[in-house]
Amino acid sequence: MQVPGLTSLLFLFYVLVVIPAGAFRTARRLRGVGGPVSRLQYWRSAVLTQAFLLLLTLLVGTSFGYELFAIDRVSVVDALFTFAALAICLGLRQLSRMARSEAELRGLLVYQRSPRTTTESTLSVAAAVLASVAEELAYRGVGWTILTYSLGAPW
Repeated sequence: MQVPGLTSLLFLFYVLVVIPAGAFRTARRLRGVGGPVSRLQYWRSAVLTQAFLLLLTLLVGTSFGYELFAIDRVSVVDALFTFAALAICLGLRQLSRMARSEAELRGLLVYQRSPRTTTESTLSVAAAVLASVAEELAYRGVGWTILTYSLGAPW
């Protein structure tokens, strides 16, 4: 076993300790413990958390030469499967919405957190885009590379 560098250890601490602790804190606040959270605060927090994760991932990844955006490895087949999977997910989402009554939809937590204003919608889109990029790079890219290096094998 090899000990990774200081930046990699800080990255692992943030990913394995700080983010889960923040998620538990947010869950408690959403249940009403510790004060209410407005939708605007919720979406701002999501954008800031994901932006910081992306920045930290970029800094740590480049510190040991990880190619974060190696697009040349993506084949046409991979892209087609990605779009097919996205279409299936969106179709299932639509089926789920059609199977529920309007009253049932309004009672869901996800409905209560869904954006209602232009600012909230903009922040929610930014959070979704940042999350998809930052989390893939962080967990399947840099995090995986650090753990593989530290443990000596990917498994």
